[in-house]
Amino acid sequence: MIRSLLAVLATTCLLASPAASDYENIFPTDSFGDTVLPLPLWMQGDRGEGYLPFGMPEIEEVARFGKTSMIAQTGRPVGRLDVSTGTGVLSCTGFLVTVDLLLTTALCAQGTPRPTGKAAEIESIRFTLGYLDKTDPENAEAFEVDTTPVEIDEALNYAVLRITSGQPGERYGTLALTHSAPLDHQPLRLYGHPLGFPQNVAYEDCWVATPAILDGDLRHTCDTLPGNEGSPLVHTLENRAIGLHLGGFGNSVEHAIPIGRILDSSRVLKPAVQD
Repeated sequence: MIRSLLAVLATTCLLASPAASDYENIFPTDSFGDTVLPLPLWMQGDRGEGYLPFGMPEIEEVARFGKTSMIAQTGRPVGRLDVSTGTGVLSCTGFLVTVDLLLTTALCAQGTPRPTGKAAEIESIRFTLGYLDKTDPENAEAFEVDTTPVEIDEALNYAVLRITSGQPGERYGTLALTHSAPLDHQPLRLYGHPLGFPQNVAYEDCWVATPAILDGDLRHTCDTLPGNEGSPLVHTLENRAIGLHLGGFGNSVEHAIPIGRILDSSRVLKPAVQD
């Protein structure tokens, strides 16, 4: 079930399944640098604030579990990635894989919300960790990110970015990557910052789908929203990232890149494997 910030949107919720391109997680240009973001631009239109055409997702704020809980501790390396392009701010999710490297989607690193869009002219990238509570944004910590990826693979849709203003992994830890192949019905957790909100986690009815792999993608049933692109899919039993979420919100089955495929392609991430 969903709590707090998202719950206030229920009054105007409709149960449709729109194209993802209609609901891009883009914010006003002047919101870059803010921890607490306004609603995305598409939620501020004629339909009224709080319009959720894809229904209420089964996600919950991580803060409700307490900072010392396993769920909260696992999510510490997961942050919100804000990309300023001059025409708006694209917000998605990323997670630390070393003390100063983060993993996200190639589209997010390029500042474009969908494959048909052109890579944007990126002005700045900011990575925010520890943002768990909208009423207490001072506990969040923001880091500057190099706009040129350390590694990017547009075909697989992943990118590795370097943090230039510190080594946050020393404080927040890193999320271990697993080369293990996903299996049907494996339990998962999906962490992220949907709609730019404080960190949320999907865990109810969150599984590897059947079949687990189709056309190279990992299929899963975890609920997401715009802004979850780049979220890690964490194998509940191993507590390691098994997938990188791509999209598909509003559908019964969503899509991710298996971490194993990324590791097979990457020259940067192989040392992060902890199998």
